[in-house]
Amino acid sequence: MSASNVLRLLRDALARHGEKLELTSSDVIKIRPSANDTGSINIGDGSYDMDIKAFLGGTSKYILLDVGNSRMQLEDVDVLLGDNDHIDFGDGNDVRLKWNGTYLEAGPASGMWAGAPSPADPRYHAIAHDFFDDFYAKPLDDAQDKWLEVDDAGTGTNSIADSAGGVGTVVTAAADNDYHAISSIGESFLFASGKKLWFEARFKVAEANTNESAWWFGLTDTLTTGGLQAHAAGPLASYDGALIWKDEGTMSIDFETSNAGTQATAAADGGTFVTNTWTTVGFYFDGTATTSTITPYYNVAGGSALTAGTAKNITLAGLEEMHLVAGIKAGPSGGAETLQIDYIKCVQLR
Repeated sequence: MSASNVLRLLRDALARHGEKLELTSSDVIKIRPSANDTGSINIGDGSYDMDIKAFLGGTSKYILLDVGNSRMQLEDVDVLLGDNDHIDFGDGNDVRLKWNGTYLEAGPASGMWAGAPSPADPRYHAIAHDFFDDFYAKPLDDAQDKWLEVDDAGTGTNSIADSAGGVGTVVTAAADNDYHAISSIGESFLFASGKKLWFEARFKVAEANTNESAWWFGLTDTLTTGGLQAHAAGPLASYDGALIWKDEGTMSIDFETSNAGTQATAAADGGTFVTNTWTTVGFYFDGTATTSTITPYYNVAGGSALTAGTAKNITLAGLEEMHLVAGIKAGPSGGAETLQIDYIKCVQLR
């Protein structure tokens, strides 16, 4: 049977299914369905299959679909993905690898860390600066090289716990409103145009008295009383930054952005805090010029999934550089409270 007859039979078969076979003047075969994203081409049926090999400029340059090993093999062949093209991994597109035209992204396809620079990028430290502590090296006091203590001189003694993975403990005294916080030594972060930022911390508090402890995490330029007021008054009345916290007398988790005396607050945004349970909080700053958006994220039930909360805007004009901060405060019954921190991480574009 001639090639023309084979093509005619193929064309007729396709036509019966509403599809077309076209031959162009340059001998290109096109199979065009009657509607976009309909139909398919199957080679084999899952029971009787064959290897498929396409040569690219030489017998040693090819792409092989190898049935016996259930794999695709590239031999002396490069893969080129353009700007913003990506590779997704996982059945739910759990991890994405992408070159965005400026730097390599590697993280979840969506959620808080989507779009963050990848440490696998050879220029990572030229693109971003970061702070990370896994809490296994030194006690959390002024003598070590990452943290300063902020307290009222009556607090308990911080330490590194005997715990797998590293856990730092921040301890209050047994007195109402006794506070103990740790802050990064320098004010190394600033919400600024084009400077996206990601913050995340994992921790737990086995409350001495249920509902009474107060804790807080985030960024602030002002460390008066550790960054949180006495009793259930919440963050300071004036500071630059963003905080996630729980007040005494409640188990609700709140979020706030602040430029001096102007705050945007999402009350009870993170749901209900669970005592003695690993909790993860974080936020993403989008770096939009003039007025940016900060989106909080939470996980109060353990595991690794983070759920977005209520995004709040922040005006950039006048903002000062900020410390990382984490703190704990004792409640009205005067029970000593201990904040157990698994890790803290903050990444920002330079």
